Amino acid sequence: KILNDPMTDGPSLPTKMGSSCVAGFTAALFSLPFDLIKSRLMAQKPHPETGVMPYSGIFDCCVKIFKVEGPLGFFSGFSAYYGRCAPHAMIILLSIESITQGYRKTFNL
Repeated sequence: KILNDPMTDGPSLPTKMGSSCVAGFTAALFSLPFDLIKSRLMAQKPHPETGVMPYSGIFDCCVKIFKVEGPLGFFSGFSAYYGRCAPHAMIILLSIESITQGYRKTFNL
C-alpha cells in the first residue's frame, strides 16, 4: 500500500492528483529552459544605436544566459511556468484516466 491507497479499483483520486502534480512539475522542469530560450529569441529587438541583435542564435542565447545569470537563469520564472503546466497536466491526466476507466467498464475490458 503506497500512500495508504487501497488500490482496490485502481488508484484513488488523491493518488491520481498527486501523480499528475508530479508529472506537471517534471514537465515544467524539463521544458522551461527551452521555452525561456525561445521566448528570449522571439522578444529580442535590435540595439537602438548599433542595430545589432542581442543573440545571434540558440547557442549564443544559451551561452549568454549561462554567463550572465548562471545555470539557475534557465529556470527564472519557474513558479509561474509551473502554475501554467501543472493544471494542464492534472486536467489532461485525470481526464484520460476517467475516460479510460469508463471505456473499460462499458466494453468489459
